[in-house]
Amino acid sequence: MASDVGGRNNTASGQGSRPAVEWSTSPHEADLTRFTRVIEKELSSGRTHQKYDRLVIVALPEFVGKLRECLDNKVQETILQTIAKDYTGLSPKEMREKINAVILL
Repeated sequence: MASDVGGRNNTASGQGSRPAVEWSTSPHEADLTRFTRVIEKELSSGRTHQKYDRLVIVALPEFVGKLRECLDNKVQETILQTIAKDYTGLSPKEMREKINAVILL
């Protein structure tokens, strides 16, 4: 990964120093992009192998958009509902109840 403290380089004038590495993408953003790709591959493989025919995506609002951007059209067509919520603190039973309440509307 990356350290939160980069090295230092002298400035061209020899006065002071500047960071040796300037991140164009934060380590968190890079992790999020890698995770999105893993999910995308699993969903594409699952669709190809007929492991599902409809999807309900439940994810943090900032992740939903990123995920939908990378999904191919075939997977996009299977999305029945998108729920932009954080359900990670719920029990599996509570999660099922919340999701069922939304998709049964």
